[in-house]
Amino acid sequence: MSQARLLAILQHLQSGNAGRALREAELLAASMPQDEAARALLATCLERAGQPDRARGLLEELVIQFPSTWQHWNNLGNLRRAQGEPDAAMAAYSRALALQPEATRVRANYGLLLLSRGDYAMAAAELRRAADARDAVESMKAWAAIATLASGDEARGIPLLQEWRRWAGLSDEVRLELASALIQIAETDQAGEILAQQFEDPEVRAKAMARRAMLHERLNQLDDADIALRELESAMVQSSYGDDVYCEYHHAKGTLAMRRRSYVDARFHLDRAWQLSRTPVLRASVAFALARALDRMDACTEAMDWAAIAHAETAIQRGRMQRQPERLPTLMRPFSGWKRRRMEGAHADDPSPLFIVGFPRSGTTLLEQMLGAHSSFESIDERPLLLNAVVALERAGLRYPLDLAVAPEEVRVRLLRAYWASANAIRRHGTARRLVDKNPLNMLALPMLAFLFPDAQVILCRRDPRDVVLSCHFQAFSDPELAALAADLPALAQSWRDFHHQFWTQARELSLAVQVVDYESLIQEPESTLARLAAWLKVESVSPMLAFASHARQRGLISTPSYAQVAEPLRRDSIGRWRPYAHANEELWSKINSLLADGTIGRSQ
Repeated sequence: MSQARLLAILQHLQSGNAGRALREAELLAASMPQDEAARALLATCLERAGQPDRARGLLEELVIQFPSTWQHWNNLGNLRRAQGEPDAAMAAYSRALALQPEATRVRANYGLLLLSRGDYAMAAAELRRAADARDAVESMKAWAAIATLASGDEARGIPLLQEWRRWAGLSDEVRLELASALIQIAETDQAGEILAQQFEDPEVRAKAMARRAMLHERLNQLDDADIALRELESAMVQSSYGDDVYCEYHHAKGTLAMRRRSYVDARFHLDRAWQLSRTPVLRASVAFALARALDRMDACTEAMDWAAIAHAETAIQRGRMQRQPERLPTLMRPFSGWKRRRMEGAHADDPSPLFIVGFPRSGTTLLEQMLGAHSSFESIDERPLLLNAVVALERAGLRYPLDLAVAPEEVRVRLLRAYWASANAIRRHGTARRLVDKNPLNMLALPMLAFLFPDAQVILCRRDPRDVVLSCHFQAFSDPELAALAADLPALAQSWRDFHHQFWTQARELSLAVQVVDYESLIQEPESTLARLAAWLKVESVSPMLAFASHARQRGLISTPSYAQVAEPLRRDSIGRWRPYAHANEELWSKINSLLADGTIGRSQ
């Protein structure tokens, strides 16, 4: 093959003149009909010139005639993937990797195919391997970070993603997914920065508008979300897009309609989004939103049906993620107390955090926002600070909670230092205010809480357990263990009993100072309920706490499912939500009520 002719064709491709490149490639291949390289170049030019079917036919001839050339298999895999044939593409990539296991770009393509199929754990492993190769390009590093976070492996994904500003020349598609990954780890300012950039690809640009709207909604900036959607609607009038764009538009539109309490509109848009959705992540999100919209419309049977669909999609997604160590079995191990020790060593003079605990959906986020609005306190959103201490203890070779009684003082000091280092890194007001540590699962970590902070005050948020289990059932929990629990109402009811039984047993044994705040009282009598709490905490004036909604709207990201409710005035219709469901399915709720028969646990404490 003439080197000059080859270079000329490649230059035409690089300059975007695919038509000229194709004409010259056809002439070259016609003059050398049996030449492997000339035909491979022709296939590339055909694809670039918008003739994928001819390119695919030629590549299928090449892999038959030259079956040991891995590049042909890779190119064929790319075409099959672009034409929506993932199984055929996977077969081609697998053949290419069998021929050349060290082919970095093949491995990256294979990983991207796995990612598009929702096989997150496998995709993350393949893309990290590609990103670690010497000849890796920066887009591979970006996709490795995105896939690792999608697989649920934040321990490896977050460090990978922290390099994103150094990655130059990224495609529109990878920048869009980077923004979504940053939202996942609560880096909303950085995500907004990317979504505000220019995108050349019209489809990606449209998706960025939809995701900007969803980000604004997530930050309780509803007017800005409306502006982003109007911008997208204007673009949709002028151009037509693929199903993915319309899916994201209807998802965002339905989500905003829910916030405006326009539940009929929400159902319409979410139903359209469901018909267009393809990935388990998006399908689960849309199905949960549909269940909540129908719940607000008092369509109990349909709401439960959609919740079941949402949990089924979540289970599919969970099965494709990196398996994480289970925390609940560790937290619920049998415990026998130890002689309480005075705090010594690191940060002995720091005031103990105020701990807010409770079963999920019991009002912990609401109370946290109320306290955070007071100048005496600083809330830092939901962080696993105590749970991380449990993990660190076990990594030190000690069993939790069995070995707390014999843990050396230096271990305790090290755990304390790590706790405060993590907390102080995200505090906005330094150490001027008392830290509020809110995490529902901390109700199962009282031994660690007392080990680190013997004089701690603990607030238990409690709500009618029937409303709790129903609300949990309609939520898309990011924690895989909570998500699995939430799929089954009787299992939720049993867990509610087990969690509260363990909490009160350990609280008595550890002699912890516990104050109970009932959700119903907080909703119906907020001023008097907060006044009693303020007296216990020895702070004055509950007026700032009553202005919690304004504080929540200004705060930014609130990382729990309650982010929307806490930015609105208190609503009494959140009490007794379970009753219509009991009428709709008496057998199920009779079982739930029997499991919750011991619902007075702790009321007399």
